[in-house]
Amino acid sequence: MPAIYLLLSGISSFLAETFGRYLSRKLSKLAGALIVLGALFAAAYASLNVLLGALSIQFPAQYSSLLAAFLPDNTMFCISTVVSARFIKAAFDWKARLASISMQGS
Repeated sequence: MPAIYLLLSGISSFLAETFGRYLSRKLSKLAGALIVLGALFAAAYASLNVLLGALSIQFPAQYSSLLAAFLPDNTMFCISTVVSARFIKAAFDWKARLASISMQGS
């Protein structure tokens, strides 16, 4: 009977270790991807904010007040989201192209 317990505990510890290693790799890749996405979004938001701030100084006051009347408050957020999504799509397309090239070589 103790041999069966020893065998079952060895099998279960092996499965738990293997599953834990697999899950930690997946979670680390997901966390890295989320950090990169956040950095892309923050960079796009900051650059657009500075760009529009510089443009608002160059425009006459009448045009700036006219734009403020018609643009919603979350315009910068929407534009930076679109820019970040385009960067992410380009990175994904590049990764898919690289994978298809590597599959053709083997």
